[in-house]
Amino acid sequence: MKLHLFTVVLLFFSLFATKPPAVIEEFDAKVIRVIDGDTVVLQTAKESIKFRFLGINAPEENEKYYSESTKALSAIIFGQNVKVKKTGHDHKWDRMVGIIIHNGVNVNLKMIEDGWAENQSYFNDDEQWAKAEEKAKSLKKGLWAELERFYWLNTATNKRHNQKCVYYKNTAQGKSCMAKEGTPCGLCGG
Repeated sequence: MKLHLFTVVLLFFSLFATKPPAVIEEFDAKVIRVIDGDTVVLQTAKESIKFRFLGINAPEENEKYYSESTKALSAIIFGQNVKVKKTGHDHKWDRMVGIIIHNGVNVNLKMIEDGWAENQSYFNDDEQWAKAEEKAKSLKKGLWAELERFYWLNTATNKRHNQKCVYYKNTAQGKSCMAKEGTPCGLCGG
């Protein structure tokens, strides 16, 4: 009975553990366009592919540090041949998702290490990525040069929390956001 209960508990927790998605395909491609710090266009012998980096998030065109993040990624891989590790497909935006390796370097991780993208731990809970983000924050690299610019948006309630709030990154659903997104929290004034 104890073994059966242990197995059920282990199965339950394994269903909710976040693990890096498995690589379903690997191929070589050339980076022909950098859209922003987490999205590029690849060219293979057969086709052009819109590609989204797994587990990272970089500023969008209308956000602070968009240009710097985009330039940082361009400096690493624009016009370069890369190894692509496909992990899935984002059907909402019709783009491939995965990891890019250039000269043996995981570019997804490098963007986090250099401070030009944040770690999205809900897509990839690799401890190395979380530590890289913490180090970039502590060194105030890239996006983290102005830590106070980041807020947490609870996407279920559309409430924005500042970094001193008890609800900052402590909601079931959420994302980093800017000061003008959502409505301020009644507790912290986010």
